[in-house]
Amino acid sequence: MIKPPEQTAKDLVLEVDNIINPKKGNKVNKGNWDYEKARELALFFVRKLLEFEIPEIYEGVIEIKSVSRDPGYRSKVAVYSPDQNIDPVGSCVGQKGVRIQNVINELNGEKIDVIEWNEDPSIYIASALLPAKILAVDIKDEEKFAQVVVPDD
Repeated sequence: MIKPPEQTAKDLVLEVDNIINPKKGNKVNKGNWDYEKARELALFFVRKLLEFEIPEIYEGVIEIKSVSRDPGYRSKVAVYSPDQNIDPVGSCVGQKGVRIQNVINELNGEKIDVIEWNEDPSIYIASALLPAKILAVDIKDEEKFAQVVVPDD
């Protein structure tokens, strides 16, 4: 473990990932870390990496609506632009995937799915689960529950 004064942001995230994700084979040593704070820090770090690599996010033309992360394996980022002329997903991925590849490299090869945020939860959930073929999405607002139907394979 590296002492805080010598830590780079990347070192800190790797340490946080070890706390959050013990299934990577790392021993969890929480010490002074609180699990929820470590999780928030990891999500914040992904947001900041995206802001750094994607000028449209930094300038506020594209908004990150949410970030979900399984450290070391995959992140899902929902993006949105109120400007109809801007493709938020295409802008984040970049030509030939260059922009998102820089973020992937910073996260040691972690996969990143960039999806377009939608106000309609059915559309949003279906796009978050791509490439799976979705037959139906049943939303129960009162219970804050969604049931997704996929074909048997």
